[in-house]
Order: sequence, then C-alpha cells, then structure tokens
Amino acid sequence: RPVTCGLHADSLRWTANNLPVHRMFGNMDVHVMHAYPMYVSWVQNPLDSDFVPFTCALTSLICAHLGGDGDIVAPPVLMEEFGGCTAPPGAPSQTWKWEQHSGGKSVQRTQFMASEEEFAKYMGEVLVKLQRIGSLGAVLWCFSDYSSDQWTSPPCKDNLHERYFGLVRPDGTLKPHAQVVKDFAATKPRVRPPQEVLSLVQLLLQSSGANVGDAWYEHAADHNGSCETKMAEIFAQFKAFLENDTSID
Repeated sequence: RPVTCGLHADSLRWTANNLPVHRMFGNMDVHVMHAYPMYVSWVQNPLDSDFVPFTCALTSLICAHLGGDGDIVAPPVLMEEFGGCTAPPGAPSQTWKWEQHSGGKSVQRTQFMASEEEFAKYMGEVLVKLQRIGSLGAVLWCFSDYSSDQWTSPPCKDNLHERYFGLVRPDGTLKPHAQVVKDFAATKPRVRPPQEVLSLVQLLLQSSGANVGDAWYEHAADHNGSCETKMAEIFAQFKAFLENDTSID
C-alpha cells in the first residue's frame, strides 16, 4: 500500500515548522497537499478557486529535481484534503463570529461560511483546475455535517464551523456541491501526464528564481521565516497563467 503524510499549505510558507515538503515527501510514495483559501489571510477571496490547485503546483515545484537527461522533473501531487464550511440552506455567504473558550482563556473567532450555491460553484471550478494542472486526484473533506446532538462534544463545541463541512446535511440530503462532484466524476477525468503541463512547470520555475528544495525556503523566506510574500507573488503569476494560457487546456 502507498505511504504518504498529509501536509497543509503552512508547510509551503514556514521555515520553522520542520515539515518542509521536499524532505517529508522524499521517502514517501505519494506527494500530497491540504489547502483551504478561507484559512489564508493573504488570499483576498475566501472562495478563490485558484488557490487549491496552486498549492499542488507549488508543492510539485519545491519537490522537483533534475532527471537523467538534465530536464526538471516535477512530481504530480494529490490534493488529499480540501473543502469548506457552508452556511445553512438558503442563507447567503456570511462571516460568523464567536467566543471560543480554551485552557481557561477566551479567544475571539471569525470564520467565513459560504452559501451552499456559491460553494458549489467554487467546487466545480477547483476540480476542473486540479485536473488541468496535472493533479493526481482530489479527496474532499468531508462526508457529512455533524448532527446537532454532537455539537456539545469536540471538535464541534468550540469550533462552530467544523459542524458544516459535509457533502451531506445531517438529514441525509445532498448539498449542491455533492451533485457537482458526481457530475465531474461522470466525465471520467484522466490524470494528465507531466509533459502536458510542462509550460506551467517552466513558469513556476522561472517565478521562483529556479529555487527548489532547501533553496525555496532559504530564498523565499523573510526575516520572520515566512515565505508568504513570495508565495503571493507567484500566486498572482499562476492566476494570470491559468486565465491566459491555453497550452494546458
């Protein structure tokens, strides 16, 4: 059975979490990533459908190496966890605020909650873009919302948004994005071979200053050990590429 280790987008931006993607996946069978735009402060739109495929592409770049013929080899990446929390049926997208109590302290929490309709649109766009950039596949978090009788237990008690990540509502009815997933799967999308996304790899390599592996973290990090500024810069170029380039369509 293949072995891997789930890493979030924080492993792309921090030098101090001791989980650099190229070292973690160096002894793994599958390269993976977990990503949620609504959790990232520098992503302006919490439903930016470019962010999830971008994290796959950046992981692939950081883990790239030279092949025997001298060409860059960028391993394909599985989007192992993505998704989002939704507002109640019929409600618009909104931001929730609540007070979380933990360890004797009170913390003010805020969380974007997508309308079911807007989240379905987001889901359709993400799936198409993941396939377009050569992802190995996508695993959605998660199957069902929590039933209200579980709300007084962890993780639902203090993390209100965790109650609403499901494809399915507690009453068993499908949310709109579940149908989007079914429709996409029915098209039988194929995993694109690396040569079909070579132009994207070349763009990212140029944008990063040809810094991969340890060099990515050394050259992209600021004095606080964060690579966010460089990530945001490359993300803007990635977005423009997806919008304008037809070589990987």
